[in-house]
Amino acid sequence: MLITALAVSFGTGAAAARPGASKQRVPTNTSLPQLSGDAVVGATIGTGIGEWRGSVTSFRFEWERCASSGSDCAPIGGATGASYVVTPTDAGRTLRSSVTATNKWGSTTATSAPTALVPATTTPSGSTETETTATATTATTATTATTATTTTTTTTTPPPAPTATTFGTSLPSRLPEWTGSGVTYYVDAAAGNDAHTETQARSESTPWRTIQRAVDGYVLPSAGHVRILVKNGTYRAAGNANAVQATVRFGNLGTRTPTAANVLHLLAYPGHTPVVQEPPYAGGTPGSAERHGFWFADASAQFIRVRGFRVTMNRQTMNQTQGFRIDASTDVELDQCEIAGWKSAAVGSNPRSQGVYVGKASSRVHLYNLVVHGIGDPSAEARNLSHGFYIQGDHHVLANVLAFDNRNGFGVQFYSGGGGGPGHIVTNLVAANNKMSGLVIDGTYSASVRNSVFYDNDQWGVSVRGSATVTAHNSISFANGSAGTLGNGFNREGSSTLGLQNIMGVNPLFVNFAARDFHVQSGSPAHKTGLAAFTPPRDLDQASYRAPTVGAYRVPEAA
Repeated sequence: MLITALAVSFGTGAAAARPGASKQRVPTNTSLPQLSGDAVVGATIGTGIGEWRGSVTSFRFEWERCASSGSDCAPIGGATGASYVVTPTDAGRTLRSSVTATNKWGSTTATSAPTALVPATTTPSGSTETETTATATTATTATTATTATTTTTTTTTPPPAPTATTFGTSLPSRLPEWTGSGVTYYVDAAAGNDAHTETQARSESTPWRTIQRAVDGYVLPSAGHVRILVKNGTYRAAGNANAVQATVRFGNLGTRTPTAANVLHLLAYPGHTPVVQEPPYAGGTPGSAERHGFWFADASAQFIRVRGFRVTMNRQTMNQTQGFRIDASTDVELDQCEIAGWKSAAVGSNPRSQGVYVGKASSRVHLYNLVVHGIGDPSAEARNLSHGFYIQGDHHVLANVLAFDNRNGFGVQFYSGGGGGPGHIVTNLVAANNKMSGLVIDGTYSASVRNSVFYDNDQWGVSVRGSATVTAHNSISFANGSAGTLGNGFNREGSSTLGLQNIMGVNPLFVNFAARDFHVQSGSPAHKTGLAAFTPPRDLDQASYRAPTVGAYRVPEAA
């Protein structure tokens, strides 16, 4: 039995009830760890955990340098992750991994077979590029590892890759936070009244009733920001016959257009989680009608932060629906929101739904701490057109995001449409059990993918198509449906470029994937394997990461 976050169990059955029963034993290895990658200087090799019995609670990794025969092995100082970058010191030697499995009764160590002899290299650094291609057996369940057979070719004219000037050396600055300077308005679905004046709505005792009334009625102060605090309740606009409608619409703001000095903060009241739903259609046959939770309708919808909402859908006959639709905005931030269950019924041309839609005229949209799941209905919508995220434009950021169980499309898709944009950053993303790939980057986009996990997606973990230019660093890809052209669930098509660094084809050890608990166990290979410059200060729980981490949650550490 392969031990995963799904398969660990404690204290069940008759044997567990008897002190000293035979099941009380240290872990037993049933299949040795397998290595992936080519053992050449400068390349990254990875290790699996092998297969184990015995209620394993954590794994520890160590790399060893051996003689050319594979014997006389000794630990390599500091090499304690699930991947290892081969150094010039390794030339003329072989390498192997050592994996220690631990449970409450003790620990057992298993070692991999050694690599082939690491060849000596005389090629100056930076003058060539190594490109890995692969054929592989496919992994069809969350408990089956992907294995690959690799070949290596060297080219003297590598394709262009994103540079530091494209992405910077760290995450870009976010919108300024509310500091107490400016004006605050209150919204309460139960106790509010939209007949209250703008002055009255500044008092918690006389709030507005709808979010739209607050968006239409706020006044920019001469100095400071605008803050709208929304209390618990379900907010859903009355339906009309318009082709496009949303419960909350930002647009045509004119002199009330937010700026960097006058940011609009639409926030859940502290301790509350208000719910926003799409309005109904009230105009006969919906045809090409669209309904959305939040709609950023034009370029005046800028410098806006939305934080702390749950956005859900009432199933209705509609052509197109989105939880958030951002058409042509700059400097927008969505933070700490859940978007769940958005589905369209079969009506009109190509019915579809997306959790978050970002249009091609948008720029600098920052998507932080979002959970997007249950998007799309393959029985009623156009096939494979409903995605967790559907993103166009340029210089967007996804950070600390879960995209899972989106069963009629991709977890995240960057689609260039009429033209691609540069400078996208995807970091600390978990994309799992999506109908197609976890992450797809199309067309002429450039993007940097870091610190992310791609797990149990039906197709690939990451797919790069068209002429897109992408680098993927310090990430885990495991148990996806296909190994892809580069192995470990990474696929490249057309004239695209996909550079891989420190990719681990290992189980991330989620706490409970079956219950969709994407926290990780203390022995997870995600721990301390992320890039510090692109790890946000806090995880999806808003707890300090404390160490560079792969995935959306920090790894538990010993006190």
